[in-house]
Amino acid sequence: MATEQQLQFLKEMYESAKRADHRWPGAAACEAVTETGWSAHIPKGSNNVLGIKALGKYKGPYVTADGTEQNADGTFTIPASMAWRVYKTTDDCFRDQMVILTTQRNGDGALLYQKALDADTPEDYIVEESKIWSTGVLKGAIVLQIYKRYKEVFQ
Repeated sequence: MATEQQLQFLKEMYESAKRADHRWPGAAACEAVTETGWSAHIPKGSNNVLGIKALGKYKGPYVTADGTEQNADGTFTIPASMAWRVYKTTDDCFRDQMVILTTQRNGDGALLYQKALDADTPEDYIVEESKIWSTGVLKGAIVLQIYKRYKEVFQ
């Protein structure tokens, strides 16, 4: 059971994702809860609640901080410091996720997250998005569990 402080964080993330026009703000809020450990692990000064790394062609601001990676067997390791994108607000973080979801393409030119974007329910979105977005094999199941447990927050 979440504490009052944790529920407040979930509500704040939901409102932030709504302001950012995220297609599934409740699902995105649950993802933020999972990525940050209910707000305990946000790279300092980043407002990066979705674990968006500063990789590839990204040239914007970033911070360096420890991260975690989930192995195929479900155990976690802590790799060397990683670069995390920096956002002025959490709204900007959720907006950036939507940009990534709607523009990132595979080698054939097809939208990488098309199945997630076409989802009919938040639950379907969570399952499809986590197949590609996450480095953790259990992340989708965890986000889905949080969504189902606390979806009354999003009413």
